[in-house]
Amino acid sequence: MDPPSRTDEDPTVISEQQRELRFGQKDHVRIYGDDFQDRLARAGLTVTAVDRSGFPENLVSRHVLHPPAANPDRLATNHRRLYFCRKESAQVI
Repeated sequence: MDPPSRTDEDPTVISEQQRELRFGQKDHVRIYGDDFQDRLARAGLTVTAVDRSGFPENLVSRHVLHPPAANPDRLATNHRRLYFCRKESAQVI
């Protein structure tokens, strides 16, 4: 199952029961979608996303960068990426 195209979040979902139903866990407040990298960039970060193709197969398996079988649950993380972010420091003049 593909990740959602947009992040699913709603600050009015405040009870633990509502959060568990909507986001899969009582302490979660959103499910990130394919727009995650853009959200990081809009926050001023330089972002490099790496999927399983950027790692040797032994590391993919060891760190479960790709699940052994796709999970049909919409809350499952089937398409995992690592995001390396850098924020340029402000120059003092």
